[in-house]
Amino acid sequence: MTSRDLVKWTFQRRSVPRPPWLPLVGTYLTRVEGGTTAEVLTDPGRLHQALHGTQQLLRADAIVFPLDPTLEAEALGAKIGWETGLPVVEQRLKDFPEASMVPERWMEQGRVQVILEAAHRTCQIEGRHLPVFASVTGPVTVFSQVLGSVGEVGDDARKVQAHQEMMARLEMLVRALVQLVKAYAEAGVAGIVVNEVGSVPNAQAAPGDSDLTKLYRPLWNAIKFHNMWAVMRWHVANAKPPAGADAVTGTDPPARSIAGLEIGTSFWADPEANMPTLHAQVRQRGQKGVFLTTVEPLNQEDVLLSGLLNGIDCLQTEARWLG
Repeated sequence: MTSRDLVKWTFQRRSVPRPPWLPLVGTYLTRVEGGTTAEVLTDPGRLHQALHGTQQLLRADAIVFPLDPTLEAEALGAKIGWETGLPVVEQRLKDFPEASMVPERWMEQGRVQVILEAAHRTCQIEGRHLPVFASVTGPVTVFSQVLGSVGEVGDDARKVQAHQEMMARLEMLVRALVQLVKAYAEAGVAGIVVNEVGSVPNAQAAPGDSDLTKLYRPLWNAIKFHNMWAVMRWHVANAKPPAGADAVTGTDPPARSIAGLEIGTSFWADPEANMPTLHAQVRQRGQKGVFLTTVEPLNQEDVLLSGLLNGIDCLQTEARWLG
């Protein structure tokens, strides 16, 4: 079975010989092509070649664009730095500049066009035989990246006002992200990974479960309108993932969703010993509608290539998933 069919059948909840392998990539992005992460993430040609080389190295069943929680924040006006090797927000804003929230304008800022061009090239070439997933930072994380945390809000009346103000800003972000989703659809991607990390800013004013479900609805609708798969990567400490995605990644995804089971760094130290536990997790979900990913993007500093390749051999040996 081809990788394309393996992923397609998984998202259709059909039986497959093994769970597809969809790793998140960190500094392994530069393993084959060389150069720095900054050089790769600011040049569409180099990013395309790096994605191709990394997919070949890791034998991934799809190409997943790097998770970059600073991408949208930079385009909205936050200042980023590369001193750590990866982009980090160094200077936040006091509020969102209204003019830059006009969709056509904000996507012209920062590195958004670099990523869109790389997505177009990747879909034109590798997309002919592999699914390509773009990454979009979720509105809660963009809010935190651009504005930081919200301070204490005082009395009950102020809490209500702060909640309303936060929701208005989050809804504005969703409208902007919908435009980004449409641009990825035009590039030809097969799916969108929405990445939420950290925590909801200020529990006093934070959106509740019903707020999040309502907030995300336009985003899921846009993804599905363009016949793409919607994947929620939810690493938020103080809230549950909003309903509506096709798939959710995590250690315990909701029972009704397609599950992205996350493999931790310790797995690669002894894949043979860790396979039975992973196999049991897949069997618990009926061995349908399950794919394998990583808890965090794979970094060369954290995972040795020898252990990684040995583990991938284990993951992709179909006989290990029988029974």
